[in-house]
Amino acid sequence: MEPLRRDGVNWSEDEIILALAFYCNQPPSNRDAHGRSEPLNNLAEALGRKPGAVGLKLANLLACDPSMAELGKKGMERISTFDSKVWNRFQDHWDLLPEAVLDSILKIIPKEYQDTVLDILLPAEAAEAPCMKKQERTLPNERERKRFSKLFFHNTVLNAFGNRCCLTGLNEKRLLIAARIKPESKLTDPELAKPTNGLCLDILHGRAFEQGLATVDATDFTFHTSVKLRRNDPWFLQYFAPYEGKTISLPKGFRPDVELLRFHNERIFIA
Repeated sequence: MEPLRRDGVNWSEDEIILALAFYCNQPPSNRDAHGRSEPLNNLAEALGRKPGAVGLKLANLLACDPSMAELGKKGMERISTFDSKVWNRFQDHWDLLPEAVLDSILKIIPKEYQDTVLDILLPAEAAEAPCMKKQERTLPNERERKRFSKLFFHNTVLNAFGNRCCLTGLNEKRLLIAARIKPESKLTDPELAKPTNGLCLDILHGRAFEQGLATVDATDFTFHTSVKLRRNDPWFLQYFAPYEGKTISLPKGFRPDVELLRFHNERIFIA
């Protein structure tokens, strides 16, 4: 079954939710609306729209992203109220987006296209959940919902930073983590998936950050290490000393929350 063509038809809420998931789950390089992005082309085909129309919708969502305004970047000059409404629906409840994505896919995407769209819009690990089985897809239960929230957080943070460590530049995805600025133990359920609470770091520096043995200054985004690290050891001189005082690379979307960084500086970091 081919998707109904929807060129020129106003976007539905379900379509905008899927575009928002694309914005979160794909790196900026895949938002190319000129036919050079296979994931964007595949989503456009499943929605029955032209790639250019999907690209324009992603530009609208860029304009909705508060972190982009802070970086001086702009999306479309005129954005629809509906786009802003959908963005604001999830702004403080990103944990609800994965379930909303699955619900929208089940409602508006023809079955022949659902696997492709799921691969584009949800982390690969989500496919292991029972609710994702092809013959009996359902909305996730509470346990699956929390797992999806964590997967969404990890994937969105890495994609925002272009799948590259913001400190060392390492771009091997298997060696990168989404390091939480405010620890998971101090978060409410809605905060678990908040992308602005994460930094993309390699495993070594990410674990040091989460354990309070390193931090990123909230005022100038520079990296600093704790006095608890043995500064004369060869491993410190090789792996940490070169990055002391270095400014991290900021992401293209979902910029780290300054207030959360300040919390880390004052409450987590062992000065």
